[in-house]
Amino acid sequence: MDSLLQPIARLNTELKWFVTATEHTALHVLVGDGLRGPVLKQIAEAEQHPRNRSVFVFTEAAEDAENGWAARLTEFQADMDELAAQLQQHAPPMELPPRPVVGASGTPLTRFALQLRDVAATTPAPIEGLTLVLAPSGVADPSAWSRDLQALLSQPLPRVRYVVVEPVHCSSRVALSSALGKRLLSVDVVVDPAVAKRDLNAMQAAIAAAPAGSVGMALAGAAGPRVLPPRRKGAVEPKPPAALAALFRDAGVPEAYADPEGMKRLRALILDAAGAASGGDFLRAIRVQSDARDHADTLALPLEAMVLEHMLGAYVMQAGHPARAVSIFESAFQRAAALQAGAHMVQCKLSVAAAQLTQRQVDAAVLTYAEAGALGAQHQVHAFAIEAYRMGGQLLAGQRRGQDAAAMWQRALQVAQAGDKLEVSMSSAADVARALAKLCRERGLVAQAQSLEEQAVVLETPPPLPEEEALAQLGVTPAGQAEEGA
Repeated sequence: MDSLLQPIARLNTELKWFVTATEHTALHVLVGDGLRGPVLKQIAEAEQHPRNRSVFVFTEAAEDAENGWAARLTEFQADMDELAAQLQQHAPPMELPPRPVVGASGTPLTRFALQLRDVAATTPAPIEGLTLVLAPSGVADPSAWSRDLQALLSQPLPRVRYVVVEPVHCSSRVALSSALGKRLLSVDVVVDPAVAKRDLNAMQAAIAAAPAGSVGMALAGAAGPRVLPPRRKGAVEPKPPAALAALFRDAGVPEAYADPEGMKRLRALILDAAGAASGGDFLRAIRVQSDARDHADTLALPLEAMVLEHMLGAYVMQAGHPARAVSIFESAFQRAAALQAGAHMVQCKLSVAAAQLTQRQVDAAVLTYAEAGALGAQHQVHAFAIEAYRMGGQLLAGQRRGQDAAAMWQRALQVAQAGDKLEVSMSSAADVARALAKLCRERGLVAQAQSLEEQAVVLETPPPLPEEEALAQLGVTPAGQAEEGA
């Protein structure tokens, strides 16, 4: 898949040069849709480059005027505490000096910069400083974010370098170039639409050419023979289709999975519709996706048919027909309800609300978000429930219905308290707590606001890794030695 490999290869090349050419202060990485995860993984791996002598510290807190740099400071301090614990496990152990105390004066950005400067100045050899990765998960005000970055990077801090990761719609490259000049490197990790289309066409052709009954990566369009190879001598005789279907049925697996021709056609239809949509031919995408849904019904695949109908609604939305999309999303919801597929039920309702917003039916969307939140709580789909309540509260706040917004956000926090800690940490629960805190401050409820801000930090902090918990249960200390009596 050249469309994905080429931008990642560009990033890899620039990262190697950035690590080696230490005269450069910063690397700016512009990230296309869907590539943020691979980009951050690639940056993390650059820390292991043989020429690197710097510690990479990641901050991913969303940027907002109220709490962006304060949250980033908390992330930074937690990472340095973790680094100190890791260095203690070295042989011989290494010591990080105590972290300097952060003063209470100045803006959050100023306090962050001072802490960064003081910590970088005290890192012991062989560490030669810090590389700060600024990769906000969201940016509420791109202009303010760009100004803050320019202010931070225009005053070089000794032993500190930066990697800035931003989405395409929020680029600070011009501001950073003005501040750093030739000390700034940059790379675009963005998929070329023409190359992506070529890849998709090649995949479709490969799937169509693969013989029915293909297995493994050939099912997804990877290279393979146009005819199935002969059976190896002594191989187990394959079961006839009827016997295989019965075996699947007894195991609770849809019998259609034993129909190689039927499944091959379903895959081809799904990919054909996706290719048409990616090329902007939504009329064809809608027609082919409808055929895919109907074919799934023919194969007696109700879950697959429901998912395909939900995707059909998305294509209709993209074609500019939100009213029609609402009815399709509602139909998909009815299919999901019949299957008691909780997560899909909530997703369908979220799609209905999005289509209603497109039609400026704000009150209807609020009710739909509330319904989605209640369904998410009922089926324990906590992240979706939190997001539904967050969106509903945001719409209410935009209508200056602060009390109703607060009630909606309180429901989101109640779901968060009952949810899995890891799932909640990756949800928008912390954003909800901060939005509610802002509302409290506007009403003079300072103590409640402070409590909610503290709660936000707890909500966005993931639980200990299972490996850490397992070691603790075995009585293993961070230094790797068993406690007395273990």
